[in-house]
Order: sequence, then C-alpha cells, then structure tokens
Amino acid sequence: HDDDNIKILHCQFQDPSEQEHNEPPCYKISWSDGRESVYTETWMNQALQKWESVSTGTTTQEYSSSDDDRIFWRGLTEQDLRGSSSSHELSLSFPHLLTNEGMDLALRALYRYGILLVTETPIHDTGAGVAALGAALGGGHVKNQTSLCTTYQEGNEFLQLDHGTDGPLRTLYGTVWSTTSSGQAEGASVADSAYGQDALPLHTDMTYLRDPPGLQIFTMMQTAVRGGE
Repeated sequence: HDDDNIKILHCQFQDPSEQEHNEPPCYKISWSDGRESVYTETWMNQALQKWESVSTGTTTQEYSSSDDDRIFWRGLTEQDLRGSSSSHELSLSFPHLLTNEGMDLALRALYRYGILLVTETPIHDTGAGVAALGAALGGGHVKNQTSLCTTYQEGNEFLQLDHGTDGPLRTLYGTVWSTTSSGQAEGASVADSAYGQDALPLHTDMTYLRDPPGLQIFTMMQTAVRGGE
C-alpha cells in the first residue's frame, strides 16, 4: 500500500470451489481505510519468491527471472555497478547511452533495478550533457530536431528547446543546476541538505509538485577530499 499508515485488517484466501464463477484462487485483503485488494494465488507466490530471494541474500545473477521482471536487490556495491559495464546491465558510458541501443538498455536497467551508473558524462558544458542524458531517457521514441539528444549530438549545448519534446523538467530550481558544500555565490540560498557535507540517505525529491519528475540524474563533478563516495 502507498501509505505506510494504512494497515491490513483482514486477509482471506478464496478457494475456487467456494466461488460462484469458478474464478482462480486468490487472496482478498481488507485495508484499514476501507479499501479492498484482490491478488491471485499465482501472483502472490511469484512475489513471495522474489522477496525470499532478497531475504536469503540471493544475488541478481542467481535469481531466475524473465527479462521483464523487476529485480529486488540489496547490498549493491560500486564493484557490482562498474563490473556490469561489459554486459551493460547496470552501467553504460555516456556516448553509448545516446545511441538507440543505449537508450533501450538504459530504460531496461532503470525499470528492472531502479538504478543505472552512467560513466564518461561530460562536466564542462554547463549541464548540456546532463540535459541530453535526460532527453535520451524521456520524451518520444523518435529523436529529431525537437529533441535535446539530437541537438547535443550536433554540437549544440542547449538546456531546453522552445518547442522541445524532451529534456529536463523545469522546476523552481530551473532545469539543470549545481549544488556544492562550499564556494556558493554571496546571498545564494543553501537551505537544503544537498548543500551540506552530511550523508544523504535514499530519498525522493520534489514529490510535492503536481507533475513530479520521473527520473533524477546526479552527476559528481569533483569527489570530496575526505569522506563521501
């Protein structure tokens, strides 16, 4: 359930022999907010198999699944990400991602794992590379002159197109922006933990917007002298 405050009041297994229309066996769940959910026995068994593979420490390589399944992982390390560069399962280079094959591989990784390491991302183009990366993963399938992905490959460094069909979502922060723990311009707001030096746990940002971003891209331009990752 989307709300952690909603609890299960009752869970009932419904056997086909007890149903009028000979429906498949299923579980009927009653929630504390008055709603009801129905899950087939097959779906429940598949979900339990996935969660059991996580609780027993089964790695993504050991877990038997189809190409369309989402992978429940834990304990993922930098070595796991960088070690997958040859198979392109969790890591892609920036030039490769801007190709049609790279876009497909990137979307597959994000769908299945929810994470993707992009290497060789340009950092001295005022954010145009990050904008093109976002365009490669969003918008329409056809990438033409209305796509930042195409205009970037042609040598332009736009962050947004007047009649574009993809690219960064414009928010109160702008399109592509930078954060740093030091060296901010005088008078600039630093009222956000991203401008500090403390570790940031996994979280989502800007879910308070009417149209929240579907993907957030973080590019590390300079590693910390001490600490950090």
